Amino acid sequence: MFPAVRGQAARRLRSSASLRRAAHERTGRYVNHADHDNCIVALAAGAPFAPMLTRLAKGDVAASTTLFVVLIVGTIIVVPLALSPTVSALVTTIPRIPIWSVAWPLLVSVLLPVAIGCVLRLRYPAAAGGERPIQLISLTCLLLYANVFIVSNWHSFVSAWGSGTYGAAVAVPILGIVLGSLISRKSVGARRASVITTAQRSISGAIVVTIFNYPQPLANVAVTIINTIGITILVVLSLEWGRGSAPTTPHTGPPRSTTAPATAEPKPTDLPLGRSDATEEVRSGDGP
Repeated sequence: MFPAVRGQAARRLRSSASLRRAAHERTGRYVNHADHDNCIVALAAGAPFAPMLTRLAKGDVAASTTLFVVLIVGTIIVVPLALSPTVSALVTTIPRIPIWSVAWPLLVSVLLPVAIGCVLRLRYPAAAGGERPIQLISLTCLLLYANVFIVSNWHSFVSAWGSGTYGAAVAVPILGIVLGSLISRKSVGARRASVITTAQRSISGAIVVTIFNYPQPLANVAVTIINTIGITILVVLSLEWGRGSAPTTPHTGPPRSTTAPATAEPKPTDLPLGRSDATEEVRSGDGP
């Protein structure tokens, strides 16, 4: 009887130890994935809906659009060059990925649609009014993807609580807000545009890189967490800015009148016609 009890206890201990090792391995794997996902989000900049948030905040939409295009081009250059060396330095078990393997999905999925949109806007200015339905459709698809992904991987989001991902999700937009406020100080509208466009990371770029180069089940967890919390912070900030009055340029002096000064009308005379010359002669003493 006692040997059987001891054998059962030993089997339970071994099973408990194996469960602990498996949990430790899952946690280690998640932390590794969170590290390279944080790198992806930090390097990928330029969100296509940043001008929409800028309009909501009563900022300079043209400046936001220009900065968005510049950030997209910078992302296409920086991410393929810097991502793989940075990830390999932080997580030694992940091998380096060739530059072209990272670059071509970004070129096809991120840069090409932006380039086509810019060409169509310049070539057909009258069709620019149809951009609002496309923005609404893309935003709806993004929200649908985020909801489905969060619900289907809820256990991964719970497991990420102790990995520092949620801290990074708050720190990334705050750092972007600080950096964006330093980029432009010309006017309130330009500063709001630079803050929102710089703070919001590129969801599409980060997801494309993780799908094509880091296709692990936990690869998109940190990307979704950081972008979801970042969007929430920026939406609240845009609503608070939008509740105030529209930014105006302060005047240093009194406003100038745009109407021409009124000219003095000639005083009417009661003299009959033909008497003006005679009157002048009498006054001068030359008359009869």
